[in-house]
Amino acid sequence: MSKTTASLGLLLVTIIWGTTFTFSKIALNYLSPATLLFIRYGIATLLLFSYYLFFQKRERLSQALVKGGLLGLLNFIALRTQTVGLLYTTATNAAFITATSVLLVPLIEWLIFRKKINIKIIGGIVLGASGLYLLVMPGGWQATLNLGDLLVLICALTYAFQISLIPRLSKGFSTMEITLAFLLLTTLPNIWGLEIPTWMNFVSSLGPVLYLATLGTVLTIYLQIHCQKIVTPVSAGFTYLLEPVFGFIFAALVLGERLTTIPLIGAIFIVSSTMLVNFEGFRKK
Repeated sequence: MSKTTASLGLLLVTIIWGTTFTFSKIALNYLSPATLLFIRYGIATLLLFSYYLFFQKRERLSQALVKGGLLGLLNFIALRTQTVGLLYTTATNAAFITATSVLLVPLIEWLIFRKKINIKIIGGIVLGASGLYLLVMPGGWQATLNLGDLLVLICALTYAFQISLIPRLSKGFSTMEITLAFLLLTTLPNIWGLEIPTWMNFVSSLGPVLYLATLGTVLTIYLQIHCQKIVTPVSAGFTYLLEPVFGFIFAALVLGERLTTIPLIGAIFIVSSTMLVNFEGFRKK
């Protein structure tokens, strides 16, 4: 696979990620958050596990459950807060707020792992925080923070911890082993709060759920792992920054969501700040 093809593959991943906010919003009309996540990640886990059994060497999956499982639990928290948040906020807001996880990673790396950050990263964090404020509180300080926006912000913080821990916890294991453990420990906690949907609700949600499980989870994971072996992390990161943009476009086309002037400026601030932080990187002590 050429670098151009790999870059196009990551672009497809980002487009699909952007659409998942809208499909989750639609599915939540028929399923509870726990039920949606359990079915989505349960299907994805079964599909990848089947592939693992037939095509991969089975060596250290049990050992990978500890470290990959921790990542999976973080993913569960992030997805649960994000999915519940979608009940109270728009798919557009959720997409842009989730993107602020890129801004939180430098703070975690600095506070916990003692990595230095420079003035450009600090500027990016300030710009992103300003954008987040304009997006979720366009009415100013007198406005009340939306519960959905707050939950998605918790999701972004959790994703930031996950991003920092992935390279540290995945050492010594194959990508498939970590991914399977990751998906398994994302799926199982969703038994908590699981509800059996009515037949009509199940049938109505089937389209969005199958999309989320196959294209939104299995395909994106496969393409991300495969294409990032060819494309540099910087190039991949730049591509991923387009996720909230695609999320906004798809939500506007399908759900009719719109951003007024002040939230739109906030969204632009967030995208600009994540680009600044992504390209600047860290300086080790």
